[in-house]
Amino acid sequence: MVRIPQKSSVGLGVRINLGDQSDDLIIKADIQIRSTDWDAIWAEGFNQSITVAGYVRGALDGIDLLDSGYNQSITIKAGGRVQGGNDAVRIDGEGWTITNAGTMIGGRYGINVQADGIALCRIINSGQITTGDASISLEGPANIRLVNSGDIRSSGMDVYDGDSGRDLIRNTGRMVGRIQLDDGNDVYDGFQGRVNGLINGGEGNDRIVLGKGADAMHGGNGLDTLDYRKYASVVVSMDGDFANAGGAKGDTFVSIERIFGSAKGNDRLGGGAFADDLRGFGGADRINGDEGNDRIYGGTGRDTLTGGAGLDDFVFASIKDIGDVITDWSSGPVLGVDQIYINSNFGGGLVDGLLDPSQFRAKAGANAVDANDRFIYDTTTKKLWFDADGKGATKAVMVALVQGDAMTYDDIIIF
Repeated sequence: MVRIPQKSSVGLGVRINLGDQSDDLIIKADIQIRSTDWDAIWAEGFNQSITVAGYVRGALDGIDLLDSGYNQSITIKAGGRVQGGNDAVRIDGEGWTITNAGTMIGGRYGINVQADGIALCRIINSGQITTGDASISLEGPANIRLVNSGDIRSSGMDVYDGDSGRDLIRNTGRMVGRIQLDDGNDVYDGFQGRVNGLINGGEGNDRIVLGKGADAMHGGNGLDTLDYRKYASVVVSMDGDFANAGGAKGDTFVSIERIFGSAKGNDRLGGGAFADDLRGFGGADRINGDEGNDRIYGGTGRDTLTGGAGLDDFVFASIKDIGDVITDWSSGPVLGVDQIYINSNFGGGLVDGLLDPSQFRAKAGANAVDANDRFIYDTTTKKLWFDADGKGATKAVMVALVQGDAMTYDDIIIF
């Protein structure tokens, strides 16, 4: 059943109680639903839909679905308004959707989530959410997907306060206040959006795409990634050796373990004192791991790769990644101080693990000697070549110019 009040309701107590029935509610543009001492609208059912084009206000909460079940839906139309002395909306359950194109105002929270399930819940905001504490507050294991093209702001600490679930935030609008992702392997994609406040990854392995302007990021615990693949090109230093520029201009960050450069541009990436994971993708990139045991991916394009101090890995995930320069190769007597990782998708019968010694040849020149040769290290030019069929018809291709110590078979690992 669809309930459509034909006149406003203002007074004490809950003004509209949907109970546990699967009723829908529509508040038209000229209707006010206001409680002067309690929640304005209350429900605890399943599959209920509440649509607000008018004005809903509660002394406590505007809309309270705290004891509700699965698949609840709240839609606030453009021109609609939901306001609460505590929360604009309070909700639990799972699998729900809140869509706001109007205005949400909470003295404490805009959307207060007391989740008791892990099913995906959605918040879609193209309007305005304004609060005194946290605009969106989560408690419990719910997995939340927030898509914001509007304005979300808090005069308190947090604009978004996550919990143990996985948070997926896509922000092309503006968010004012700290974004606290907390536990879970979270994703924040702020490309073309703005944040006035710190983005804190908390626990888990988080992936962050920073947006317009100068953003501040704290990765927290876990393996956290700054992802610049959507930008034209970037200059990024993990330890401040040079100024961030391009798509990363003005960005600051700590506790970040992995950086993705742009998908196609010519990037400059610099590591720090610890073990970093630096990935260039397309373009002619310059990547320097600096200190620590780093993992460096040049990607496609003619890249210049420097490991720096430490035991560094240079990864060629595809044969399209070849043609790079490694500037500071260091090799040891048994296992190399540095390692080159080659994907078995290069072909030629490569098998995961340490390279078979019979598949490596060190000599002057780039030509294979027999059919087993797969990697030929030219001792004259220090170029490493790959030949898919040894002394067959397939032409060898240069993997990298390896400047520094001479290479041996145990410098190469197949994965």
